[in-house]
Amino acid sequence: MGVSRGGWRAEVRLSRAAAEAAAEALEALGLAVALKPAGRVCRVQAYGVGEPDPAALAAAFGTKVEIEPLPEVDWAARLQKDFPPIRIGRFFVHGSHFKGTPPKGAIAIRIDAGAAFGTGGHESTRACLQFLSRLPLAGKRVCDMGCGSAILAIAAAKRGATVLALDNDPQAVSVARENVVDNGVPGFVRVARADGWRGVAGEYDVVVENILARPVIRMAPALARHLAPGGVAVLAGFLTRDAARVLAAHRAEGLAGAGRIADGDWPALLVRRAARRRRGARALPSARRRAPRRGR
Repeated sequence: MGVSRGGWRAEVRLSRAAAEAAAEALEALGLAVALKPAGRVCRVQAYGVGEPDPAALAAAFGTKVEIEPLPEVDWAARLQKDFPPIRIGRFFVHGSHFKGTPPKGAIAIRIDAGAAFGTGGHESTRACLQFLSRLPLAGKRVCDMGCGSAILAIAAAKRGATVLALDNDPQAVSVARENVVDNGVPGFVRVARADGWRGVAGEYDVVVENILARPVIRMAPALARHLAPGGVAVLAGFLTRDAARVLAAHRAEGLAGAGRIADGDWPALLVRRAARRRRGARALPSARRRAPRRGR
């Protein structure tokens, strides 16, 4: 990997609600997006390569933006600097540029920075990995909703789970499939494209949603329907100030708060379904009967 021409960046400061909406719209354009809290507003940054579309960017941001060209980059040196190996709970996340030996007893996950979100560098991803280090996952049925790079799906699979990894971005699905193969777990992780929970069948013992506050809240009823009795969900991808309304939306669906891990301004919440459903509630078909066969 050598020197490559740089891409471009666009940045706008928006209110919290506007920032979440812009991030969703920008991700739908296939762009890398970063949200950075700055007092009462958020800095929303979009990164891309090739020729930018100013009209599409203005529509996504809700305002005209200045597009800043990025310089040529020596990606090998940049990756060494910006994405050093990191120990997160039981996991050791590294890129292909890492040539050392993982710490003894650590579960190694190889993820390169690319077009899909999830390298272990973001606070929300780290908080989710902390939960996946602690939860009992062996033999469990897991759904990684909005999987991005599939880093969380791979982590769960390496701890013994069978995982369905879903994303609505075809580029992310492609990257996720490559990462699953590179990490040696194609028989334990099935990657598919999906528009949220629409068309998803079965129940899951563990669900991970590391997305944004608005879609996490919007999908709360569907998550509650697909969470098995006694199952838990890890919710992340939002700022601390949004945690209360995220938790309230899931409590309204009968899920109880069961834990919280915060990494800076980005918390991950654990919610749990009671071991028994309320009388009269209809259960979905068992997800275990639908689990992909190992090694397929």
